[in-house]
Amino acid sequence: MNGGVLHAVEVLQPTELDTAIAGYRRFGFSGAAAVLSLAKALSDSDKDAEEARLDREYATAVPDDASLDAAMDRVDPLPKADPFPADGTADTIAAAIEEFIEQSKLAQQLSGMPGKSRQQHRAHDRYESAVRKLLGVWDAGGHEAFLALLDESDDVVRASAAAYLCESDPQKAIGVLEAIDNGPPSPAGTIAFGVLFALKRGQYRPLTRLREIGTN
Repeated sequence: MNGGVLHAVEVLQPTELDTAIAGYRRFGFSGAAAVLSLAKALSDSDKDAEEARLDREYATAVPDDASLDAAMDRVDPLPKADPFPADGTADTIAAAIEEFIEQSKLAQQLSGMPGKSRQQHRAHDRYESAVRKLLGVWDAGGHEAFLALLDESDDVVRASAAAYLCESDPQKAIGVLEAIDNGPPSPAGTIAFGVLFALKRGQYRPLTRLREIGTN
């Protein structure tokens, strides 16, 4: 954990910290979850005295990133490049949308954490897998459901969805990207700027690329 336990507690938003604690528990690192919970509850006056102990206990619970990676591979393996789903049920679409929202947020959070590139790539692979599932049911509700994400309240989700929909629905998607890019600096703004730059250079066809993956 770069910067130590207390640094992580200070820089993460409360919801992000709660997610991290739940994630450690899920992957079998109850000791690390307990350390973060304790650090979260410390008063400012106690932090200096407890900092070294918390870092030692975290290092004991999670000796290295390899142990985290192994646990993630065991409990939550990366999706395989399975064929597109054969049906267009509401459950398939709902699950793909939920996965896209969750993993696009996670990928952006991890992008700002040094040493978390592998976890970030996993999140990226997961939300691209969700897009591929939607492509498999595109004309049976997948397109409509994905398009609705452009109206989400979370700018990261809106920008992430627009990054794909700029090919199929350029007028609406590019409008979303431009509005975010013209706003105050933000993680979503970083996504929007990168996609708009790629569009200006041409040959940016994210949905075509994912369809080709599905047919190879």
